[in-house]
Amino acid sequence: MTLDWAFHLGSLRMVWLKALEPNRAGITAYEKAGFRPAGRLRQSGFWLGEQADELIMDALREDFPGPSAVSTAVDAETPS
Repeated sequence: MTLDWAFHLGSLRMVWLKALEPNRAGITAYEKAGFRPAGRLRQSGFWLGEQADELIMDALREDFPGPSAVSTAVDAETPS
């Protein structure tokens, strides 16, 4: 829903995030939401007191074609 809003109502072209590499559950969730790996910052973070790489992930507007659930909901609530 957040990416839907960002691309269809917020008119953003790209959304990015950083995740610590040991956080596999978070990375998997981001991938399911539509984010893709875009880069790595080596040893730039800490996980449980140990240095860890940060993964940069992004999502592009063209990865989300079709109708917007957010736009449909907003239009339905807007009085005519």
